[in-house]
Amino acid sequence: MVDSHENKKLYIISISSFDILCSKMYSYLAAIIAIIGYAFYKCYIYPLYLSPLRKIPGPPVENVILGHYASFLNKDQGEALVYLSRQYGGMVKYHGLLNAPNIVISDPQLVQQVLVTRSYEYPKLFLNKKFVKEFFGGEGILLAEGDSHKRQRKMMNPSFAFANVKVIFYDNQIM
Repeated sequence: MVDSHENKKLYIISISSFDILCSKMYSYLAAIIAIIGYAFYKCYIYPLYLSPLRKIPGPPVENVILGHYASFLNKDQGEALVYLSRQYGGMVKYHGLLNAPNIVISDPQLVQQVLVTRSYEYPKLFLNKKFVKEFFGGEGILLAEGDSHKRQRKMMNPSFAFANVKVIFYDNQIM
């Protein structure tokens, strides 16, 4: 009678290890489905249906993975961007790799707003900011943002006053 009781315990243990194995497989399956769902959302659903940039005019997406690189951006980059600005106006949206939206601004008033009037509202984007800082020797006026950039620009502005620039050009013309 003791032997049959021990057999039942062994049987229960073997079932619980099978359940653990199945639960691990289900968790891996759930993780894989979540990763695929996230990639589908980032590459297809968000850029085409939810992004605030979706209302900016531009050519329709032909390839979700390559974006517009497969169609017209595989040619000379400048010619493709000129074609887009002539076809769709001063602000155009096109899709890069993995359907990432990119904006081309060719209207002079919009360019002035982005670069001069409201320049502190647009962050500077670099692929690897740490590498760029090391390459240029630190966070100078080129890489600084916000208050740091305002402070550096304020210190440098007197050097670019008309009188100082006039002296530099006048001295170079005499020689």
